[in-house]
Amino acid sequence: MAYDKNKLTPKRQLFIDTYLKTNNASEAYRVAYNCKNMLEATIKNNAYKLLNNNDVKTTIDKIKEKLQTKTELTREKIIKELEIINNANIRDYCNVLEKEVVITDNQGNRRKEKIMDVQFKPFDQLTENQLKAIESVKMGRNGIELRLHSKSWSIERACKMLGYDVPAKVDVTSDGKQLNNKIEIEIIETKKQVIEE
Repeated sequence: MAYDKNKLTPKRQLFIDTYLKTNNASEAYRVAYNCKNMLEATIKNNAYKLLNNNDVKTTIDKIKEKLQTKTELTREKIIKELEIINNANIRDYCNVLEKEVVITDNQGNRRKEKIMDVQFKPFDQLTENQLKAIESVKMGRNGIELRLHSKSWSIERACKMLGYDVPAKVDVTSDGKQLNNKIEIEIIETKKQVIEE
């Protein structure tokens, strides 16, 4: 990566590189700095501070912007792809037909039965968006299996990207006063004796 040598030390450069690969500030901090004698809370705190350092933050933002431009993968394009998955309808891929068939049993008796038959539409008749919504096509025990990408996954992912699932901040008070946020927990070890019969 290209860095401004006047603003970033080699350790900060390593922190940035690792953070961009892992998207984990604590892990990036462990790679860049000696954390052998540090508590996990200290590592997390230092990583948070370093991630919010103006020079580090600016460098990360610039690199991400360059990568985004290079790949041409924008937030809007991702949302559009998720929308394609969400709008997929199984009826666009197959027809379910009721057929009447003649069945002969072991005694030679013949009877007519109605069965449901699934016929897949030829892939050359599907639109580009319909093809994008297909996760897999394979031969299964009972014939061809066509699986579409999960709608619940695409909705969940879109909600995260659009910020719909940001947790709501709840202010808990009692008679207008902040509740005591100090909780003491006492753990009592118990042993159970198991008797075999």
